[in-house]
Amino acid sequence: RDPGATVESGGGPWAVLRLAPDDPFWPPWEGVEGAPDELWVAGRVEWLARPRRVAVVGTRAPSAYGEAQARRF
Repeated sequence: RDPGATVESGGGPWAVLRLAPDDPFWPPWEGVEGAPDELWVAGRVEWLARPRRVAVVGTRAPSAYGEAQARRF
C-alpha cells in the first residue's frame, strides 16, 4: 500500500502511516537507547488515540524461542 493511503474495510478505516518524533502519536521513548527515527504503522488508525497500546513485530522465520514466546503472549 502507498504511505498515507487509507482504505475502507469491514472493520473500519485501515491506513499506512509514517510517524516521526514530532507526531502526536509518537511513543514516549525519551532516553530509550536505539529508538528509531521513524515508524511505519499499518492498521486501524483510530486505535492510536487509545491510551494503552501494544505493538507486535514478527518475522517469517522465527526461532524456536520466538515461537514459544509468541504462544505465551
